[in-house]
Amino acid sequence: MVDKLLENTNIPIQFLYYKSYGREKLAVPVLTDTKTYREQIEKTKSNPNNILAKISKQAEEHYKKYKGDENVSLIKKEYTL
Repeated sequence: MVDKLLENTNIPIQFLYYKSYGREKLAVPVLTDTKTYREQIEKTKSNPNNILAKISKQAEEHYKKYKGDENVSLIKKEYTL
């Protein structure tokens, strides 16, 4: 929603999250541009060599196919790699 409101402006939309490092789990704050982050996620999802993206897509398709059927588990048990 915020993206739509600010799409024709030069105002960057950013979010803050914490990334943990080391054994002590030192949390470092990271400020990221949402547009850049979203583009990276979409690029990763569309990469044909990304096995996790293939599994995620199969799980999503299974969920969409059976979400209205109370007799079918929404957890997909087997995936094709």
